[in-house]
Amino acid sequence: MAIQIEFVGYINEVKKFEWGTVYDISHAQRKQSENGKWETDGYDYFSVIGDPGFEKDQRVAVKGRLKTKRYEKRNGEKGLSLEVRADSIELFKSSKADAPF
Repeated sequence: MAIQIEFVGYINEVKKFEWGTVYDISHAQRKQSENGKWETDGYDYFSVIGDPGFEKDQRVAVKGRLKTKRYEKRNGEKGLSLEVRADSIELFKSSKADAPF
């Protein structure tokens, strides 16, 4: 069974291939501080395989299945990448009700 994932993020890069499109998308991890203010607590980076039609710097909502991939870095260390096979990607239109995003 695949892990279902939903998140909102910004497209950092678009890579087009014969077999499809890969979007590198960053997602801000948000948390509420003790004084009630929302703060960024780090970022997650996903490679998202989806339909073409989106551009760099667009804010999108992604729904799909999470996959992990192990790989060897150029320096010989082991790495882990997060890949999402998108069921849907839509432009995200925010409102004040969407806080903290």
